Amino acid sequence: MDSSTSTFKTITYARSISLPSRSHPITAAVKESLCRLRASEATTSSSSLISHDLSVLSGLYDQTNDMLQLPLTQQTLCQKQHGKYLEEILEGSLQLSDVFGATKNVLSLTKGSVQELASSLRRRKSGDGGLDGKVEGFKTSRKNFIKLVQKCLANLKRVKKNCDLLIQDQGHPSLVNMLGEAEAASVSVFESLLLVVSGSKSELKSFVSKLIQSKHVACEGEDLHTSEVEKIDCTLDALKLRKSSKSGDFEQVQNLQKQLESFESRIQELDEGVESLFRHLMRIRVSLFNILNYYLTC
Repeated sequence: MDSSTSTFKTITYARSISLPSRSHPITAAVKESLCRLRASEATTSSSSLISHDLSVLSGLYDQTNDMLQLPLTQQTLCQKQHGKYLEEILEGSLQLSDVFGATKNVLSLTKGSVQELASSLRRRKSGDGGLDGKVEGFKTSRKNFIKLVQKCLANLKRVKKNCDLLIQDQGHPSLVNMLGEAEAASVSVFESLLLVVSGSKSELKSFVSKLIQSKHVACEGEDLHTSEVEKIDCTLDALKLRKSSKSGDFEQVQNLQKQLESFESRIQELDEGVESLFRHLMRIRVSLFNILNYYLTC
């Protein structure tokens, strides 16, 4: 017999709808992680900060999954009046998992275009020309997957709307609120990740400002997304319009190579963070499915 099922059967006749007390260490850890993520929303986004937030989110999901294993938590969520909340949380996590997959695709495309441009620069040092074409190819590839980024952001808007409705509903247990807040925090982190990786060109900033009322976008006069990709763009523009000496040109190419190397490293770090977070999300989905299946069979 499944261990989770045997656990549920030991608590079938209890009627309390409370969750672990506020002094419970798992509850305190979840609330602390949520507070840290809320605080990070007010700071300027960068790839290093987003990597940190992805790590905090993974920890939050791990803590939340630990809470889902507690008998009292399972007892509470198995009550009939809370079944709809389980379904809403599962639907939100499914939408998030779709965004995870699309984000992984964006990161993979970005990494591929960075590696291709870096390879062109290395060949150019050996006398291979055609750098202008490679520069244009790099910029074109980014324009192409900006549409994918916009689709991801549209999906995030739907997840955020569902999270907001769930958080505002006062008729559910506090754990459901925490799960909703965890999904909302994921929306914020992924929004920032997509913006930073894609760069903050005006078309994307305008799209996001209309789509999601984010603190990152709403602050007028503040350049919140001076990311690695924007610095690369500046160097590429300088190379394209270069009128300097060969030595100056060589220095610009060296600078671009360093920027590309740093950006590729950041992308790899973000990719690993997204992958780790996805695994934690899947564990929560399994736990919620186990609880929901027991609820449906009662």
